[in-house]
Amino acid sequence: MAQLLPAGIPDPLESDVVTTSAIEYGTSWVFHFGDACACGVADPHLAVFGNTVETVTGPGNLAQWARTALSIERLKWAIYGAGFGSEFERLIQDDVPPDEVDTEIDRITREALLADPRIVDVPRVESTPSEDDPSSWTVSADVFSFAADLSTITFDLDLEG
Repeated sequence: MAQLLPAGIPDPLESDVVTTSAIEYGTSWVFHFGDACACGVADPHLAVFGNTVETVTGPGNLAQWARTALSIERLKWAIYGAGFGSEFERLIQDDVPPDEVDTEIDRITREALLADPRIVDVPRVESTPSEDDPSSWTVSADVFSFAADLSTITFDLDLEG
């Protein structure tokens, strides 16, 4: 095989690659989802203070990932991988019968959350339709992380087409 790199530069395929199987919470930028943001912007956006983007680590990072995954439609945006996101829009497009909506919310929520290796179990998903608007639901899910932390993630879901 022809030498593609100049002499003295190690081939990246042959160099020592450091790999780890340890799962960590990691760090990411903080996103405001509009409902709890003092700036009044309704769409999700980065939390920027001055010239600094706020970051989150530990279980808060996982909770933010979960909320983002549940609010992004799977395969809608090329920046996200095929396993990221949820399929709640399908409930609207496929005109799922009302008696199946609760079961589908449960399935879609578990599927979206379990795509992340930091989440090992979703033992409970509870969805409750609004008394005023049957297309609005409040969904709550218990999530066990790799570190055996239990978190409850709650989000609002609007199934109006």
